[in-house]
Order: sequence, then C-alpha cells, then structure tokens
Amino acid sequence: LATRLAAWAATRIGTLGEARPVLPPEIADRNADIWEPLLAIADAAGGEWPKVARVAAVALVADARGRPPSLGIRLLTDLKHVFGEADFQPTDFLLQELIKIPESPWGDIKGKPLDARGLAVRLRSYEIKPVSKRIEAAFFRGYLRADLKDSWERYLAPPPDTSATSATSATESP
Repeated sequence: LATRLAAWAATRIGTLGEARPVLPPEIADRNADIWEPLLAIADAAGGEWPKVARVAAVALVADARGRPPSLGIRLLTDLKHVFGEADFQPTDFLLQELIKIPESPWGDIKGKPLDARGLAVRLRSYEIKPVSKRIEAAFFRGYLRADLKDSWERYLAPPPDTSATSATSATESP
C-alpha cells in the first residue's frame, strides 16, 4: 500500500504543492492550516473523498471546540489577558500575574510554579522568544506584544461579536 501511495503521490507532487482547496466556512485560522493539505489530497484523489474529507474536517473541528484548551492555548490566552496594552512586559511581571490567575495551572506545574525557563520553553513552540530591553537604567528580559500577536491571532478564538449578538437578540420575540 505504501508503494502504491508513493507512486500516486509522485504523479501529483506538483499539483498538490500548488493546490489551494476550498475550505468549509467552519474551518479557519489554525484549523485551516491543518486541514488544507489533507483536503488537497482528498481533492486529488477524487470520487467521494472530497466530500467525505470535508464532512470529517467540520465534524472534528466542531468536536475539538467542545474540549478544554491545551496547556499551550491556555498559556497564550492567559498571557493575552495579563499582557494588557503594553508593547513589552518583563518576564518576572508576566510570571507573577500568570500565577495570580484563579484556578490557573501556572502556580503548580509538576510541583513547582512556572518559571522563566519553563515559560520560554512553552513559548518556543510558537516561535516566540524572550528579548532584552532597557527601561530607564535597567535591562529586563521579557516579551514583545509584536512577537505574541501572530500566535494570539492564529491560535485564539476571536472575541465574540457583541454587536451581532445584540442585534439578533433585539429581533427575537419574547
């Protein structure tokens, strides 16, 4: 089977690399990054595969929304909350604020609170690295909003659109 699949893929390698399949509207952001190559393969396979793959993609994405977020997503969410509107936050400040969040895991990760090294290791998977910044006469290690922004946009759900919700509720009958 592997030999047959490799031979099939070899005949389509150029077209698969260029493929931009149409994604269902329910699939966006990080989920789109994951599903795009799989849907391209389904489209290339033809037959019922494009339909089956899209149904599966929508079902699995919807199912994943019902699960609690991963620790990495939780970290990004909590960092966005504690970062505030600042362009830079020192690591020590972020760690103190993360640990203060009620029912957060940051105060007890494997028996110890999250530290600077642990934060850096967890953020490295999102290609976010600490930087040094001079503030007045002192240097601080910390994180830039600009470095976190892409991950916040890619991995975190957008805030609910309150205007659409309020307009809908205004038109509903009691």
